[in-house]
Amino acid sequence: MMKVLPVCVLVLGVSFGAAAQPSFVAVGDLPGGLPVSYAGGTSADGSVVTGFSYSDQGVSAFRWTEAGGIQELPRSNGPGTYETGFVSPSGNYISGRYQGLGAVWSEATGTVQVGDLPGGSDSSFVWAVNDQGTAVGQASYGFNSLGAPLFRATRWTASGGLEALPFPTATDEDIGSVAWSLLDDGRVFGQSASGAWLYSDSDGFEMLPGAEGMGESNSDGTFMVGQVSDPTGTAGVPAYWTPDGGLQYLPGLAFGQPGNPTGLSDDGSVIVGRRASDQVVWIDQGEPVLIRDYAESLGIDMTGWTIINVIDVSADGTTIVGGARHSSWVGPGFRVEGFVLTIPAPGAAVVFGFSGLLVQRRRRCLH
Repeated sequence: MMKVLPVCVLVLGVSFGAAAQPSFVAVGDLPGGLPVSYAGGTSADGSVVTGFSYSDQGVSAFRWTEAGGIQELPRSNGPGTYETGFVSPSGNYISGRYQGLGAVWSEATGTVQVGDLPGGSDSSFVWAVNDQGTAVGQASYGFNSLGAPLFRATRWTASGGLEALPFPTATDEDIGSVAWSLLDDGRVFGQSASGAWLYSDSDGFEMLPGAEGMGESNSDGTFMVGQVSDPTGTAGVPAYWTPDGGLQYLPGLAFGQPGNPTGLSDDGSVIVGRRASDQVVWIDQGEPVLIRDYAESLGIDMTGWTIINVIDVSADGTTIVGGARHSSWVGPGFRVEGFVLTIPAPGAAVVFGFSGLLVQRRRRCLH
């Protein structure tokens, strides 16, 4: 069992409302398959969570809400593996990958596969979807000299289908590109061999020097997180990027130790991810804190819980999701369930002390 460090909590004259009460909930799993589920994405306010679980249909996507519990998402054409984990801000669209092709789900349309591009392998991904049902990702469009598929950034709508986005430079066509995120104003955040960029049909490409390696953006492109090589060139380490500050390493890792961020709140004040083998949260880009210790510091009883992974945090910073296991789960198989950790809003004035060390708030003002 992971040792829990002594923790103190100082609340500075702030009363948390009923909706902000800290809690840790396991989402359960789908019937008919292995007792395994992982939560991998959340809506902007944390009210809708998605992930995958095993059912009698294979690996299935699910949608979870506090009121409705875990519900299997319908498939487009029968059994098969469904990979998912991306939710639109309102939670009305969920995207992922089904039978090797990107897919988008909504209550009105069910699950729709986005297809692929001509000339390549039958393969596509959807990495983000917005509240209008526009999805971005990548799809195979050809093969390199070794026969491996090449992928390029794509955008999909129900009315227009799948379209390939242009390349920033002609030389990118020989290597490929990817679209990672959709900003609120419709710009696409992506990357190619020539660098990281924002793209819109009206203004074309805006290159982002220093943001190479960033894999996720907030809603307006002012804060991004990703994994970059450390100065020794021996490991990929977690980092963040802002237009004013450029590339910055997240603290808590000795160079040569791997780590990566997997989710961020919209203002960058809450970042979750992995530090070596630990699942952690960075508050205001401060020293990383184990997710389990962080939950304990909020007054949540984490006895028996082991955090397997942490995948995402809601845009408002109040909900962290991933996978966990409890020591009371015995019997055949390795039971894991998705978890939903509800935390106080980042605006609440809370200072966490770990072993007597106060982690001071260092909120950045984003413009």
